[in-house]
Amino acid sequence: MKNDRNFIRLVYLVVGILGPVVIGAGFLRMQLVLGDEAGAFWMLMGFFLILFYIEFLEKKAGLSAKYRWTRAIASMVLFAGFSLYFYLF
Repeated sequence: MKNDRNFIRLVYLVVGILGPVVIGAGFLRMQLVLGDEAGAFWMLMGFFLILFYIEFLEKKAGLSAKYRWTRAIASMVLFAGFSLYFYLF
């Protein structure tokens, strides 16, 4: 039973990481294709605001700091990787 609960938490962690990253990477790609640097800046600021709000909700839900930091760091690393990939190619 406990093992199933940990697996479900892991699935939600992965979805929580990938969701905002895919949205942010899609908007960044759109801004780079259109050449709108101001739009790309505001999109990046919006992405970080969404991450801060998710952090607030996770604190309010009582999730452990380890879980919150894992999600936050993985989201930022993946977003940076997608950003570099889209920017270079």
